[in-house]
Amino acid sequence: MHFQIHEDINAELQDVYEVITDFDTIERSALRRGVEARRITPEIPVATGAEWHVKFGFRGKAREAMITMVAEDAPNSMSFTSDTEGLQVPMTIELVALSRTTTRMSMNFELKATNLPARLLVQSVKLARGTIEKKLQARMTSLGKDIEGRIAEAL
Repeated sequence: MHFQIHEDINAELQDVYEVITDFDTIERSALRRGVEARRITPEIPVATGAEWHVKFGFRGKAREAMITMVAEDAPNSMSFTSDTEGLQVPMTIELVALSRTTTRMSMNFELKATNLPARLLVQSVKLARGTIEKKLQARMTSLGKDIEGRIAEAL
């Protein structure tokens, strides 16, 4: 099952890339939302091969995932893969300069089930696809506004 969302951000491409690759801030932000994200090798700069161990709650159950950065093309894209309990989620974040001061951030990801419980989860997601897409787009819009605010503060 494939999802694709995007948001136009009023900022230069390089500035947006710097904000979305500030992984320390992202980890702290996730913690405030109840998600524990811990980089496996924090002493090494984030690059292809970087890994995070993530703990979160979903549908009333504690879950764990391993997220790995599989590719990086600074400042245009980053690709990750996530593995959790029979569910693989490859994800790509792309940045495209629409103008000197506007950047389009796109996120593409796919849910791939590798066992029966994960297939059931994907099936329930298919049934709620419209609602999920609206929530994802609202979250992406909120993220875009947050990025714009952080860039404005830095100036």
